[in-house]
Amino acid sequence: MKRFDFKPYYMLKSLLLIILFCQFFSFIDAQTFAEYHDSLQRTLSKTKDDTSKVLLMIQLSGNYTIYQVDTSIRYAQRAISLARQLNYKRGEAKAMYVYGYALWGSGNMIKP
Repeated sequence: MKRFDFKPYYMLKSLLLIILFCQFFSFIDAQTFAEYHDSLQRTLSKTKDDTSKVLLMIQLSGNYTIYQVDTSIRYAQRAISLARQLNYKRGEAKAMYVYGYALWGSGNMIKP
């Protein structure tokens, strides 16, 4: 019978996989996600109609893309319209990018 040849790199490989697995689940925290978005929405409601409001809506839209696509699309559309009112070209471009990302998340690649 052949004796098992223990090699240290098998143990290191297993340890690395365990660490990566634990790191992955440490980032998933629904309560933190909800608190973060609630604070962004409170800040959004208190902000005047200026470029910071456009950027907040862009951030909210980007964060909601995976979880709530319809909310993401709504924030992106609002950001686009506000950026156009303010003639904020960079914000409009960012909002269009996030809008495209939200449409991709919904599976609707082509939207006139």
